[in-house]
Amino acid sequence: MPFGRDQPTGLTGPVKAANVNVRMIPGRQSTQDFAWILTQMETAAKSSGADVALAVAREDDDFHPGALVACGYRVDRVSRSWRLELGDRSAELRLARSNARDAMAQIGIEIRSLDDTAHESIWRELYGLAAETLPDIPSTFSEAIPPFEDWLARMHEPGVFVDRIWTAWRDDSLVAYTYLVYPAVGDVSTAYTATRKQFRGLGIARAVKLESIGQAIELGKHSITTNNDLENAAILHINSTLGYQSLPGLVTYVKSLAS
Repeated sequence: MPFGRDQPTGLTGPVKAANVNVRMIPGRQSTQDFAWILTQMETAAKSSGADVALAVAREDDDFHPGALVACGYRVDRVSRSWRLELGDRSAELRLARSNARDAMAQIGIEIRSLDDTAHESIWRELYGLAAETLPDIPSTFSEAIPPFEDWLARMHEPGVFVDRIWTAWRDDSLVAYTYLVYPAVGDVSTAYTATRKQFRGLGIARAVKLESIGQAIELGKHSITTNNDLENAAILHINSTLGYQSLPGLVTYVKSLAS
């Protein structure tokens, strides 16, 4: 139940939000058991200093949305899920990657992946860009920027591969990066894409995403999934132009823990 999201309000200070997700096995779902487990999590969250609880459910879920509403939760935000099928469009996507490389070269942008010898200074650059762009993600409760050591640990978790992190550079300055997560089981998915503010609108995010997509094709992957808030117009536009197909999204629910 990690928490650390802040939302400036007119109250005495920022609101601390805790994630309290409960999942029940289909066929063994019980609103009574769900409510009891959720109450225990809310109590623990409140004792840890959280002011509100956040929970997530799929749009097409038959059980969890209603169970959350019955427990006093209300809808906060809706995000859109997408899947890009690679098999039938591999040639088209490879061509798009090649064209994006040429377009980037014309504006002085070099795209390259990291390697296992990446110096700490490179990781510091990536962290700086993450810290700069995390506040831009549409959210009621802004994501807290983790300490460098915590962020770096996430970048070395299973499923994250250094040579599958794609970066864009203008001279010696990092301007964008993206990477996919390759779990042992399940879909490959987009983890994060960031572009420095002064370089947005030049097609750089699309170019680095195409590099990661092309690499996934070469690794024999059949599809890529992603999830984005419905207010994130820039990324939604990129997804649409790349041919991602819309899937049932995720709904975030919120409940005050004040009493």
